[in-house]
Amino acid sequence: MAWTTDSFHTAFSQYSLGDDGTLMPIEAIFDTKKGNGAIAAGEGWVYVRCATHTGVLRITIDLEPPAPIPDTDGWEAVVDVSYRSITGNTHLRDWEYTPRTDAGVLSHAGPGWYRIRIKTRGWDAGRALNVAFEPVEEHHLTLWPAPPHPEVIHKQR
Repeated sequence: MAWTTDSFHTAFSQYSLGDDGTLMPIEAIFDTKKGNGAIAAGEGWVYVRCATHTGVLRITIDLEPPAPIPDTDGWEAVVDVSYRSITGNTHLRDWEYTPRTDAGVLSHAGPGWYRIRIKTRGWDAGRALNVAFEPVEEHHLTLWPAPPHPEVIHKQR
């Protein structure tokens, strides 16, 4: 299944994925800034940092049963992290942690461990524009069931 939108609203350069009833710790913001620069994940939550401060992003979400082959061509950053869905009811969430139910349930195999690959591009354009009424920054998220594994940075801006 692939889901894409050109109208995902972000503010304060962030959005998240998360299980119903879980909250992301504030430390996740700082972990992302000092780590791979794109994503941090824990039990029941995923924090994603974007360059666009306020406005819309293009987001594509793919749910894959096997681990996809890393494709870095045309992307500025490609990172894999592990995420544990506690409830099996993970949703894409805006900066206020409101679920985007039109993207569907992302923990498609129920509760348990997943790998999430994020691919990003348009970072410089998003940062320069600051407020985007049309998407200039793009994120592609792929999720698949997998045991926990350390972060892998395939490409970093």
